[in-house]
Amino acid sequence: MSHVVVIDNQEIPLDAETAASDHEIRQALKWCYPEISNATINRRTEGEREIITVIKRAGTKGVADCRGTTARERRGEGSAVASRTLGKVVAALVAAPEEINRAVLLASELQTKIAMGDLTLGELTLKRAEVQDALDAGEAEETRVEQARVRLLSAPAQSSCFVPAGF
Repeated sequence: MSHVVVIDNQEIPLDAETAASDHEIRQALKWCYPEISNATINRRTEGEREIITVIKRAGTKGVADCRGTTARERRGEGSAVASRTLGKVVAALVAAPEEINRAVLLASELQTKIAMGDLTLGELTLKRAEVQDALDAGEAEETRVEQARVRLLSAPAQSSCFVPAGF
């Protein structure tokens, strides 16, 4: 007998071992269909095929299991854990160096000199090494920012019992 899962109008063939239980199906497909974790799974047989239909259900969005917490804690008020976590984040942001990309600073400086008529070809030639260093530093920063962006975009969503202030 063949086994087919139907989810989002797509048919996905499964081996008998994976199709044996709803739990195995959820485990096998959760990496590409995270909504399967709270979906309803229906089974029917058509001839020599078992059709396993996954029906999505609306779930909670951004709220973890908050049983055992008070409304005040869910709002983030008076929670020692939330305060420590928030404190670490704020401390890291405060400790981060404030800087402007060297390429941007150098471009601004050169544009000001050009506007005032103070930049000569000789002076620009002398700044060649400084320009190259600024460009290299700018490209390195661009790479770091892109790596951080990719990590943030690939990070899984995290639910919380705490509602951010203003929401």
